[in-house]
Amino acid sequence: MEAVDTENISEELVIFHCSPTMAGLKTGSLFNCPVKNNRTFLENIREMNRRLLPRGVRIVPLKNMGKSVLVYMYRPDRLREDLGDSRARKILAERDYPVEETEKCIVELVRRLEDGEAFPHEIGLFLGYPPEDVDGFIRNGAAGAKCIGTWKVYGNVETAQRKFVQYKAAYCEVFRGLKPGGIFCGCFYVKGENKRSDWFVDKIYTPKGYFTPPYETAGSLEMRLKGMYRKAEVKTVEGMAAFRCRKGKADAQG
Repeated sequence: MEAVDTENISEELVIFHCSPTMAGLKTGSLFNCPVKNNRTFLENIREMNRRLLPRGVRIVPLKNMGKSVLVYMYRPDRLREDLGDSRARKILAERDYPVEETEKCIVELVRRLEDGEAFPHEIGLFLGYPPEDVDGFIRNGAAGAKCIGTWKVYGNVETAQRKFVQYKAAYCEVFRGLKPGGIFCGCFYVKGENKRSDWFVDKIYTPKGYFTPPYETAGSLEMRLKGMYRKAEVKTVEGMAAFRCRKGKADAQG
């Protein structure tokens, strides 16, 4: 991909567009970044990946659009899992993507975008959209959608609407938690602490779409939060973990 010019990638821009991905609720997100200085842009991408990769997130430029660049933030492990779905593989294979290697699929997506395709319909698979909804849009366009939120839904409306609500809440929480002095707190399931909770999550809540993997363990959650915040308190009771973190000015500046 051709190098581009840009100023600093603002934290507010990333939070606004990528909160669900940052919060682990979504596989990937896209946003347009204004461009001015090539060297600054490349340095920003490298610096952001230095901070994001240990947290399971990566950011890459997809397309130079002159005055802006289309940027893709994603979770490599989740993308590998999503593109491994038989329905997703079928959609991509029909369009000659190298479905055996996830990173090469991203390279192929970049090539198609650079060749002039505005947004190939299959791009939804790279953003965590359900394959049945991506296929529905490819076949029907805007017609026949059961509801419209982050994407057009042709399959399970209840699960999709629940995710739309989660995405909106993620923005509020990530913004509040990342601003200087912001407090980030919550309570959710962690695996491996209670066999009964693990069984219910695995056999009932996950299949119904109430909970979304991958799941943290108590140890991985504490390590993740203490790596992100100066002060992080985590308490675990059986299968639930409660946490409270505060971000200092130095943390907010990176």
